[in-house]
Amino acid sequence: MNRFGRALERVDGCLGRTLLRLFALPFLAGGLLAAYHGVEQAWTAWSARGWPAVQGEIVRSALKGRAFDVRYHYAVDGQPFESHRVHVGQFSGLEGYARGIVSRHPAGSRVAVFYDPAHPSSAVLEHRMPWTSVLLTAMGLTLLAAAWACLTSRAGLSDLMSHSH
Repeated sequence: MNRFGRALERVDGCLGRTLLRLFALPFLAGGLLAAYHGVEQAWTAWSARGWPAVQGEIVRSALKGRAFDVRYHYAVDGQPFESHRVHVGQFSGLEGYARGIVSRHPAGSRVAVFYDPAHPSSAVLEHRMPWTSVLLTAMGLTLLAAAWACLTSRAGLSDLMSHSH
């Protein structure tokens, strides 16, 4: 192979690896963000299992389209609070899910409110592990694996182009 051919191979390899690395950046950013939020939700839900409980009252419980609107009052050491968070990582895009939340927490009912002793304004009605934390963590790890594959690939531009057909 002549000098021109070897130079073309180097450019081809360099350009292909550069394109793959640029392609990996959104996967890397999205993976880190999703995994972080998933783990953070799981950690908060796990911590909430040890939060103290006080009695509260549901002051609003309604469906808004596919979402739920649940609000409750509670007091910690005589200081009143209002919150809308039913559980950590709550998701309100499914009508059946929203109906279940509203039916479990009707307006006027007395409920146990679990609050963060370090931040009493942070409270939940249910302290269970949210499925969104598992989903976010799994998505994040999948995106990170895709980013890793792109970043560690030794493919050249001609390799990338030949696999596109």
